[in-house]
Amino acid sequence: GVHTCALPICPAYSEDTFDLAAEFLRLHSRYFWEHCEKYSPVPKITPGPNGSIDLHWKLESRELLVNIPADVHEPAVYYGDNYGVEKIRGSVDPKKISYVIATWLMH
Repeated sequence: GVHTCALPICPAYSEDTFDLAAEFLRLHSRYFWEHCEKYSPVPKITPGPNGSIDLHWKLESRELLVNIPADVHEPAVYYGDNYGVEKIRGSVDPKKISYVIATWLMH
């Protein structure tokens, strides 16, 4: 099924995309707990472009945006910035743990 919000300006995203975003968060939250023994930071979750879902962490020392694609067979893309000189960018399989993303959120 397709989720739509009450406002006509909200883009729709599929249940599969929502499930993939939820699984991505579950995997990384579990990894964070197992390796840091604390809860993972919570991202802002918003509809992204073209039926995708954006996960945006805005932390004191850095931020990270992960876009979960509408096509669940495509990679997720990410961009991170530590508000200084360090930036990361790339793509990952959203069905697996990304050690780059996990490490970025740990610091």
